[in-house]
Amino acid sequence: MNDFVIETVGLRRAFGGHLAVNGLDLAVPRGSIFGFLGRNGAGKTTTIRLLLGFLRSGSGERPIRRSLLGSTVNNKEGRPCRNSMPRRC
Repeated sequence: MNDFVIETVGLRRAFGGHLAVNGLDLAVPRGSIFGFLGRNGAGKTTTIRLLLGFLRSGSGERPIRRSLLGSTVNNKEGRPCRNSMPRRC
């Protein structure tokens, strides 16, 4: 069994007619350091927003996340925080 913290298969996201992420296959093993490099408009920020659940994927297998930061941050009502800055939940 592979121990990936993040795994995607064929991840896609379009905004209108512009394809921002096209068929991304990604597997990040636990304990590794991973970075995104690319030119402006390459889909780096969109990919991170998809992985964090701030955007929904257009098609492909949904991102599989296994506790990216080690624990889930909940807001005052006990629901998972959807803000990129947990202190503002």
